[in-house]
Amino acid sequence: MTGVYLALALGSAAAAGGIVIYRRRRSKDM
Repeated sequence: MTGVYLALALGSAAAAGGIVIYRRRRSKDM
């Protein structure tokens, strides 16, 4: 059970990090 929550937290953290990097790249292009 704990592994599921850990994977979920890790996935959401990775998604948030990806969005931040994507936004930074967009702002750099513009």
